[in-house]
Amino acid sequence: MRELKIPFRVIPSRLLEPPPGLLDPISYTRRLALAKARLIAEKAAEGWVLGADTVVVHKGQILGKPADFSEACRMLSRLQGTSHRVITAVALVNARTSRSIVRHETSTVTMRPLSLQE
Repeated sequence: MRELKIPFRVIPSRLLEPPPGLLDPISYTRRLALAKARLIAEKAAEGWVLGADTVVVHKGQILGKPADFSEACRMLSRLQGTSHRVITAVALVNARTSRSIVRHETSTVTMRPLSLQE
């Protein structure tokens, strides 16, 4: 947005992300992106609010955000030498009308095996 010279402000939504439950990863990611955008749009009088979310899916399971460095290392160890999906959803909400648009993209990422030092 900066490169396009579109003025913007970053306002973290602080949304408590619920567990995915029975939702498929794409629906879950789209719902989170929309929930984040709506949360901020409700507080704004006008303008457009952009919300986004990304999840990693490995062997059909959504991997949450690691709580600490140790958990991040375990997660990377689990992903190394395999392919996984990365799903990113974006939602655009008009603060005045509540009109929304949601889109997503899925990428397949293959990680090479890592050494212990890496």
